[in-house]
Amino acid sequence: MKKRLLVFLALVLLCLILTGCSRSSVAEDGIEDHPLAPAVTEINTTDDQTWAIYWYLCGSDLESWYGCANADLEEMMAVTLPENVQVIIQTGGATAWMREDISPDGIGRYLYDKNGFRLLEEQPQSNMGETETLASFLKFCTSSYPADRTMVLFWNHGGGSVNGAAFDANYYFDSLTIDEFRAAFEQTCELSSDNPPFDIVGFDACLMATIDVAGAFKDIGRYLVASEELEPGNGWYYTGWLQALAEKAEMDAEQLGIAICDAYAEGCELAGTAGEITLSVTDLSKIDRLLEAYDQLGTAVLLGVAEDPGLFVSYSRGAMNAENYGGNTEEEGYTNMVDLGHLTRNNTLLLPDSAVEVQKALEDCIVYKVSGPYRSEASGLSCFHSYNSDMENFVEYTSVGCSEAFKYLYGYGISGKISSAGLEYIRSAGGTGIQPPEDTGFDISVLENAEIYVDDYGNAELYVGAAAAKSIVSVQFILATFNEESMVNLGWSDTAGADFEEGLFADVVDGYWPSIDGYPVHTEVVYQGEDYTIYSIPVLLNGEQCNLRVVYDDQRQDYTVLGARKGLSDDGMADKNLIQLKAGDEITILYQERALLGSGGFGYRTGAVLTVTEETMFYETPLPPGDYGMMFKIFDARGKSVFSEVLHFTMDEEYIYFY
Repeated sequence: MKKRLLVFLALVLLCLILTGCSRSSVAEDGIEDHPLAPAVTEINTTDDQTWAIYWYLCGSDLESWYGCANADLEEMMAVTLPENVQVIIQTGGATAWMREDISPDGIGRYLYDKNGFRLLEEQPQSNMGETETLASFLKFCTSSYPADRTMVLFWNHGGGSVNGAAFDANYYFDSLTIDEFRAAFEQTCELSSDNPPFDIVGFDACLMATIDVAGAFKDIGRYLVASEELEPGNGWYYTGWLQALAEKAEMDAEQLGIAICDAYAEGCELAGTAGEITLSVTDLSKIDRLLEAYDQLGTAVLLGVAEDPGLFVSYSRGAMNAENYGGNTEEEGYTNMVDLGHLTRNNTLLLPDSAVEVQKALEDCIVYKVSGPYRSEASGLSCFHSYNSDMENFVEYTSVGCSEAFKYLYGYGISGKISSAGLEYIRSAGGTGIQPPEDTGFDISVLENAEIYVDDYGNAELYVGAAAAKSIVSVQFILATFNEESMVNLGWSDTAGADFEEGLFADVVDGYWPSIDGYPVHTEVVYQGEDYTIYSIPVLLNGEQCNLRVVYDDQRQDYTVLGARKGLSDDGMADKNLIQLKAGDEITILYQERALLGSGGFGYRTGAVLTVTEETMFYETPLPPGDYGMMFKIFDARGKSVFSEVLHFTMDEEYIYFY
């Protein structure tokens, strides 16, 4: 069922509820030294042990437009499988397939084994984003192709905790949400945390390594193999991990999970897409401790908020400064997924006991992970945090989130009130159960047009005072150009200096700005850490609107263009296809433009058009002579924002003149 059609019912439910690559493992050992924890039932681990991979291959636009599914099928078929390894594949969800033997007009079921690739049966067209379609495939696989060890593999776009995976292009990109996934397994399997029906649940899809997904699958699989971040279009490297399984079919589930991670890192290195990758192996037999610790963390914040609303502001600052996935900017859209480990590390001083317990439980669950150089904070699992305070997105989260405490907490964060059910929850946890104030006692709207000061070194400063700063989550530095009719936004970054204790925020105005081949671009910061900053830049790439992903490396002190992606779709579908620039590509620079008179929002103004060459570079360049303005944008914990006054300045060939 289309998720957007469920929002009304979910709102009713809400009233009730709210009433290169680095690799690590726990043991730091090789594949040979990662034995599976003892299971309740005996499993064959001899040389004749059988493995079956049940591959739910929803091609979507990834196959129809780019042939990504076909590329992975070819990677699979580069491996000669032994007699005791089989791959059962269901195809669907695409409007076209690159292979002539796969039809887009229905569901196909195929077998790849020692005898090669062949069609087993064809089914009528059905929605790969429906519970019944998945349940039918699971029943077919488990009844016709049982094995000593099994993996269920989902291939497609992913959308994180809220939006799930398997977006079907034939059915308006409908997807399987977490609860729909569970319903399919419940219909076909006997679920058990002690003896789950599958050894591995894998997602070759974006954003699916979340604590909510792990909690939902704890009685379905022994291990979860998935990515916190967006995956590049090359996805998992099937030749690598299937070859490892073919050579050692007696390996256990943990060993195969590690092989998948290592092969993924290798494949992305070969494809040149390893900059931001993540992939982890989660031991689901240990997830209960993490789920409990996570809920206790939410309870601790909720209890603290009931006494001091400013605690939610401080907690949200930790989330704003944590590694987050899928974009979470106005340009790219909001997945509202943040790294769980980094979030809790940022809040250790604020909530020492509960934050540390989450970190310990998380480290115990993650048995192996790989990550690119620009995803160094990735801990293995992400969690939900409402960056944009979107009520519809939050309502959908309440139906799939694993923590009751966090549902009440984010309900408060968005609405400003704790529901009657939330207050009762607080009482049961030892709190007063008294409704806290709706805010921290300071309304940031009074900071509209706050004055900016400039020191002798060109530093622009905004002073709001300590009392006001208690309500502020973040402050952005924004640069714009002006003409008689409009303001053209060149983008923003987090302020270089932020003192929340004193309420002082500052950034330097030096006349330089990021550019492509000397043409200034519109920039939005995706993540700003100690060692690197990731930017999103809107462009037309060969006529199609995309966002360039660019990283500034502080150690090398230079920029690297990682590739281009489309933003998040209206269905919450993240773009798996990372497009790498090549010579001959045409880039049209886009800027946000807003009329000076009237109440209209931002539109786009096209800038320079350039052709990519082998010498194309991204670097900081002096701004062209002209009239400019900078301002600060101030955010509170509920997504409300105001602008300071505009500091106008003029640039000529040599100097900056402020006025």
